[in-house]
Amino acid sequence: MERTRIVILLEQHLNGVIAQKESDELNLWLERVDVEEFEETIAACRNIPEKYKNLGEITVGFRDKLEKELNALDEDNTEKIEVLHHLKPRRYIYWLRYAAVFLLLGGAGLYLFTLNKNKDRQMGETLVSPDIVPGKKGAILTLADGRQIQLDSLAKGRIAVQNGAEVILNNDELAYNAVGASISSKNTIITPRGRVFTLVLPDGTHVWLNAESSITYPTAFVGSMREVSVSGELYFEVAKNAQKPFIVKVNDKSEIKVLGTDFNINAYNDDGYVKTTLLSGAIQVNANTASYLLKPGQQAKIDHGTRIKVIEDADIDQVIAWKNGLFNFSGHSVSAIMREIGRWYDLEVEFETIPEPGEIMGGLDRNLSLPQVINILKKININCRVEGRKLIVTK
Repeated sequence: MERTRIVILLEQHLNGVIAQKESDELNLWLERVDVEEFEETIAACRNIPEKYKNLGEITVGFRDKLEKELNALDEDNTEKIEVLHHLKPRRYIYWLRYAAVFLLLGGAGLYLFTLNKNKDRQMGETLVSPDIVPGKKGAILTLADGRQIQLDSLAKGRIAVQNGAEVILNNDELAYNAVGASISSKNTIITPRGRVFTLVLPDGTHVWLNAESSITYPTAFVGSMREVSVSGELYFEVAKNAQKPFIVKVNDKSEIKVLGTDFNINAYNDDGYVKTTLLSGAIQVNANTASYLLKPGQQAKIDHGTRIKVIEDADIDQVIAWKNGLFNFSGHSVSAIMREIGRWYDLEVEFETIPEPGEIMGGLDRNLSLPQVINILKKININCRVEGRKLIVTK
């Protein structure tokens, strides 16, 4: 397709007068164009009116129109849009949430992708089994007597009573009514791959579990401490109780002591670190003989040797993106990105090759279909194919 034609379509889109046929034509070009042609075409748009002022079809106000739309998107927080500056060799993934047009202002020009939110269509020629879908809410509850309850499709209401403590499911959230309970039992919630869940502990503490995570806890906090054990990734909003410290044991390797605060734990075994990030309050992180008192905004990283490394200014938005329904891949390695995608779509990830490392900025909505994710990854030279429930990174 001629570049001048694309510029005309872009102008029609920005003026709100583009017909459906032309919109489909523009979308098709955006899905198929290679990176070099894309950058050159958008760079040409940025040069208007100087470069195209004599073509007749292009108005002199086109460049101003682009700049105004960029500014409007940058100011519109409800659209969840990131406007980022392109600094090579960074590779960008774009925030895809709710908006139909996504703009990225870069040194080489204006990056633009479109996504029709009303069409759940596969892009390109990526073929994926219809059984592979984004994750959803759900978990498995194991009671003290060993019985397991699948929480995905259970009707709301009281689902169990243990030593006087009621277990109640309501709006995909499990809660405990332990008033009057004097004896405690241990329960465990596990989120399989492709599931997330929310739990309210007997003391009112809220816990969010990411995919492939677990928490073991008492049905009533009857002693002098509140103690739970976790693995995977969880976000806590701990109910304040100065007389009963809140203790989190992580993979039997480290311990977090809390009075009342908000924090995130990332403790996947295949990630190599236990990362604890504090949003508010104060927590003490213990690992072997090492100990550190975290302040809000800090992150403690514990390696397999139980050494604690503190990051002073953690990226909080990135840390809790999963809780807000997003992937945030900024600064992640390709292998870390693929592990996260594998957990969410319940896929085993294999590598035929490791793509050339580079800094990746941005992220994706976790409700995107797998074909959409695969095609977006292609834009940053991460190529994949699907075989059954295997996601294979290819050359």
